[in-house]
Amino acid sequence: MTLRKKAQDVGFVALRIEGGILPAEFLQKVVSLKATDQKASDYRLPKGPTIKDEIGRAWRIASAEWREFKDCCQRTDIDLQKVGVDGWLRVLLKVVLGHEDLVEVGSQLLDEREFPITHFSTANAVPVVLSTCEFQLDKGDAKFGEPGRKRSSHSLVQEFLNASDAHLWGIVSNGFLLRLLRDNPSLTKPAYIEADLERIFEEELYPDFAALWLLFHSSRFLPRSGRVEHCIIEDWREEAFKTGERALANLREGVEKALIQLGNGFLHHKSNALLLSALQSGELSKEDYFRELLRLVYRLL
Repeated sequence: MTLRKKAQDVGFVALRIEGGILPAEFLQKVVSLKATDQKASDYRLPKGPTIKDEIGRAWRIASAEWREFKDCCQRTDIDLQKVGVDGWLRVLLKVVLGHEDLVEVGSQLLDEREFPITHFSTANAVPVVLSTCEFQLDKGDAKFGEPGRKRSSHSLVQEFLNASDAHLWGIVSNGFLLRLLRDNPSLTKPAYIEADLERIFEEELYPDFAALWLLFHSSRFLPRSGRVEHCIIEDWREEAFKTGERALANLREGVEKALIQLGNGFLHHKSNALLLSALQSGELSKEDYFRELLRLVYRLL
């Protein structure tokens, strides 16, 4: 079962979770507002509006901006940078997702390496690379690379996060896809959360938009006590994996009990005399019997 399928199984069709950045099942907890730090004040909302009120307002704004952006994309007499980045993506991040302090920056140098990051947000804690629809997130281009080397916008953000001790989470988008990345030591196994913006707004997938808003909102990445690792989404990630570890421990215990009960049950059933005889004679080894039981339990799971 792929991670994309998992995201669909918990009710989201325009969200993709790749790698181990956050368990797909945890999204339901977030959308149900049952995770920690999900009061209206935690999302920096003024007194009065609820989180659901704000998501509804954000949906109306984003839907209108999307329609204007999509219409402009059909024209050939416009500047894609002004429409796609300065218009659509800046509004999406600043007005809809609360990244009010989004600021345009120049290329960043780390250990003599060049990273053409386009923006920072959330007290400069979140590096952001915004591009137009002509650039695919995973396709290399000189625009995002270093001298003599092409690089995709996704790889640019990922490599910057891995190289910088001051940044843990980052965002990349080309106007149609929006991705959330985290510091990830493995460059061969990508890990991110991706929102298909086109599908969300064209198919009016409000639940997916709500999950997007709750996950990508600027308040989730705001450093606490001046440390980027002390932010809400990082706490969520730790909480989710601790819950997963407990579930795996419970599952392991259940599997062991099932193996014992099934194994003894088959041996003591009156119709399985041949099975008992095969084990006693050595025709069927204990190891092979165990493997067959294990295969049966996993099929049931």
